[in-house]
Amino acid sequence: MKPMSIFVKLRTLPGKRDAAYAVWEKHISQIVEDTAGMPVYYVSFDDNDDNVIHIFEIYTDRDVLDQNLKAPWLQDYLDEITPLFDGDPEVGFATPIWTKGAVES
Repeated sequence: MKPMSIFVKLRTLPGKRDAAYAVWEKHISQIVEDTAGMPVYYVSFDDNDDNVIHIFEIYTDRDVLDQNLKAPWLQDYLDEITPLFDGDPEVGFATPIWTKGAVES
């Protein structure tokens, strides 16, 4: 199977970006660390908008994403983070055609 990438833009309610990141850390960070099929994962704060978080993920194949979407922890995460959103997240799917390593933060 081909690798795939996901680009997510989350807009939080005013002043809730840090709270949303804390929810992500609580529910998702260890899962990402433990999932070999997610070799690249970035969470970034927007430089121009204090209420925006960008997430970039690369999966080794679609099966890894599908497993995450069916995992029981996902609903707990969504239940806690969704009230902090200002609208629906923008999500884009893409097929990587060229990559170069990763940068540790």
